Amino acid sequence: GDLGTANIYGPFEAGFSSSQPGMSCLGSSTVDGGIDTATAELIISYLCGSTIKLLDTCGDHAKPVHFHEYLTNCLTYQTTTPAATAGMSSRLGTAADGRGIYGKYGPGGVL
Repeated sequence: GDLGTANIYGPFEAGFSSSQPGMSCLGSSTVDGGIDTATAELIISYLCGSTIKLLDTCGDHAKPVHFHEYLTNCLTYQTTTPAATAGMSSRLGTAADGRGIYGKYGPGGVL
């Protein structure tokens, strides 16, 4: 659906600790901020002793939802959104100037 004003960041994380939802397995360990999401995921998986997936299919996670990378999987229009009825990509977020950030398909499914 329309994510409205979801923040879109670069590929670096702010860090993780056991106080964050789903991270209790870290115990007293922490993952420092400033590392890329893929490395953070590997460190957390190692510390927790199991595979952890930080980012959803669209490269988003957390509450409130925000994006880091892998938006490619969400750049095609989805049939259940209002944008899809017009044949265009869904809105992924909002730029600092207030304009929407959409996938690669314009009206009518044109690239």
